[in-house]
Amino acid sequence: FVLVFGASLGVRGPIISSICTRQFAGPRLATIYGTVFCTNSLGAALGSLVGGVMHDLSGGFAAGLVFSLCSIALASMPFWTVPALRNAHITNGIVMTGVDLYLIYLPVYAHGAGLSATTIGLIVGAFGAAGFLVRVLIPPVTARIGEHGMIAATMVIACASFIAVPLTTN
Repeated sequence: FVLVFGASLGVRGPIISSICTRQFAGPRLATIYGTVFCTNSLGAALGSLVGGVMHDLSGGFAAGLVFSLCSIALASMPFWTVPALRNAHITNGIVMTGVDLYLIYLPVYAHGAGLSATTIGLIVGAFGAAGFLVRVLIPPVTARIGEHGMIAATMVIACASFIAVPLTTN
């Protein structure tokens, strides 16, 4: 699982990077690329927290599921209306399946450990928030070490991190 998840994250970056390069070539490419990933992480952070709070308030998952489906429909509209982005959207959806599997595993584990849905939402939201903070650094670091250096460094760090996950006990 960890190898598939790590590989899926490693594949996603170059796909989005090449799409950004193709669609938004120019001197502000790193800023656009960083913005794409920052908004992705912000959505992960807020969506996880809102889902946990909605569960605690309603006592079930139905409200959170409806919220998620509406958010997905709204967020995917530009991808379905711009032909150049349609194939990338489909590919990214397949790749994100690995990420989603992880985000399903963590709450199940945390629930089994006795944590409330709000606490679980905070934990998963922290994952998204950390991604947001890291991605704020993408433009300046990319400007310093270049796009290939950034992709190589992040893939090494991501793979090492995911390999370490099953080695932890808490």
